Amino acid sequence: MLLYDCLAPAERTAIVVRNNSDDLKEMPQKFAGRGVRYRIPRVRLALSDVSICLLLLKPGVTTRKNHHHGIEALLPIEGAFEVQLDGSVPREVRTDEIACFNSGRKHVVKGVQAGANGAAEAWVLRLYGYA
Repeated sequence: MLLYDCLAPAERTAIVVRNNSDDLKEMPQKFAGRGVRYRIPRVRLALSDVSICLLLLKPGVTTRKNHHHGIEALLPIEGAFEVQLDGSVPREVRTDEIACFNSGRKHVVKGVQAGANGAAEAWVLRLYGYA
């Protein structure tokens, strides 16, 4: 077991994305929606079924309703969000919490409370190979 990673080294076991201007690129507004900011890693997560982005929403701004295969996790780092799944009561998520849900259900995310920069910020992880 000690040499397990050497037997099949096709995938890396760690993913590193830094929150700086060199690693993240702003998604064009026409794709993100009015007032919604997604910052996406410039480096592709090769051999992975995971996507990562930084979501910034001012209070009251909502993402477009969407759904896709897999599981999604919202990890707030500043401020607060509200996650609304079709057929469910909205759930508020703050910096000491994580929202994890089956993203095959239609969902929206809304900014509730701004952080220091005027927007709520969260890492969004999408695991496409699950659920």
